Amino acid sequence: MSKKLQLLLGSVLAVALAIYVYPTQKGQHYRIFNLMEQRPETLSAKPKQNYSFFYLVQQWPKTFCLNNTDCPGNIPNYFTIHGLWPQPKNAREGFLIDCCKTYRYSDCEFKPIQDKCFLCELEKAWPSLNKSRNNESFWRYQWEKHGTCSLPNVSQDHYFQRAVSLYDQYNLSEIILRHTGIPNDNNSYAIAKITKDIKNATRVKALITCGGSKNIPDDYLHEITLCVNGDAKKFRKCPARRNKCKFDHVIIPR
Repeated sequence: MSKKLQLLLGSVLAVALAIYVYPTQKGQHYRIFNLMEQRPETLSAKPKQNYSFFYLVQQWPKTFCLNNTDCPGNIPNYFTIHGLWPQPKNAREGFLIDCCKTYRYSDCEFKPIQDKCFLCELEKAWPSLNKSRNNESFWRYQWEKHGTCSLPNVSQDHYFQRAVSLYDQYNLSEIILRHTGIPNDNNSYAIAKITKDIKNATRVKALITCGGSKNIPDDYLHEITLCVNGDAKKFRKCPARRNKCKFDHVIIPR
């Protein structure tokens, strides 16, 4: 047998071993899959935990809406949750997102929240700021993009419940406005004073983000981030990271 023929037969055999058809339901339906990958029903049931803590990110709605023409007419005049985002153990890995594209896990898909009492709390603390995306759609997006990266340690129910619990534990709007007064477009506030007031209340340092787009002035307060431990139950110290603000003072637009 020639070497070319041997190579050809070897290639055919490799393909035959790597790919075959198997029945999905008692021989009625068939599906092709690669043997070098795991069969769908044997894929890992538990995603590998690559995160070590969360960012609880709260946003000032008026600043957010300066760069968003899809905002509703009546927006909250208090900080709202933007997201609860799992962060990797190694900061060099960047953000953890869309983890369920790697793992097929039954809890990846968002399930509508049934508890009406909790739903009212969630709607107030974590509302969508887009007219074209209702609250449930926003929560689905946040869970499937970010929250699933904390599976199986933090379930969907715990993810939202603990985020709201942390949010309610320290009302950033009250903490800041208690010392700065009612927001005014003409007044600026020292970032050092804001972070000090938050730390006095929470015992952890907050990370401040300003501006963020061409439609948001660089001295406008945009988001405040607090770090949360791996089970999303309590605040913790953030890894070394500077505030994302160009100036020492910020404006909280009304």
